[in-house]
Amino acid sequence: LDVKVGSGAFMKTIEDARLLAETMVGIGASHDTEVVAFLTNMDQPLGNEIGNASEIRESIDVLQGGGPPDLVEITYLLGREMLVLGGVAKTHEAAQDMLSDAVESGRAFEMFRRIVASQGGDVAVVDDPGLLPIAENTHVVRAAADGWVHRCDALDIGVASVRLGGGRETKEADIDPSVGITVHAKVGAAVETGDPLATITYAEPAKLDAALAAMESAWQIGPAAVAEPSILLDEVR
Repeated sequence: LDVKVGSGAFMKTIEDARLLAETMVGIGASHDTEVVAFLTNMDQPLGNEIGNASEIRESIDVLQGGGPPDLVEITYLLGREMLVLGGVAKTHEAAQDMLSDAVESGRAFEMFRRIVASQGGDVAVVDDPGLLPIAENTHVVRAAADGWVHRCDALDIGVASVRLGGGRETKEADIDPSVGITVHAKVGAAVETGDPLATITYAEPAKLDAALAAMESAWQIGPAAVAEPSILLDEVR
């Protein structure tokens, strides 16, 4: 299990997340099923993309051996544990070798194509993610000062994505898969005044204004260097 912790998660504190993880592991044990829960950081967005189509493009990039380091790290973390728990690999090291080989050989990407095809999806879009919808307008959010990024708030950015139409504010609302936010600077990054922090891809100017208002305090830039935060915070077995 991946139990998210932080501003962008349902569990805001490590204590609440650990309690949830222990409960889920206990439920598994009561049914003779081994469950492992990783508590992972969701104070800032995972990966660089927020948006329906843009996250698919980023996922395809990971399957082809690319992608942002934090997203790759958590993908392998969960994959290793799944292979060991499932008895496919005896050790986490062996599991990592299997996962790396699947990506490097193209088998991971091919399996994704098969999954999409089996559900009636268009594999042409998998082969060419450029076919995915992209809204025609962009706006760049820029750093207001020199320094280091101390905060890149997942909740604020997530709310901004919803304001753009990337999520539902009511159950009747439509989702626009073409809109999104690309994050360029996360916690620990050094920036100068005017550097891009994020690019917003939007369809309607009025929704851009609402998204910018939601993101107004998403980034905090300070004069002191800070380390990149850890992805894995704890685990419960």
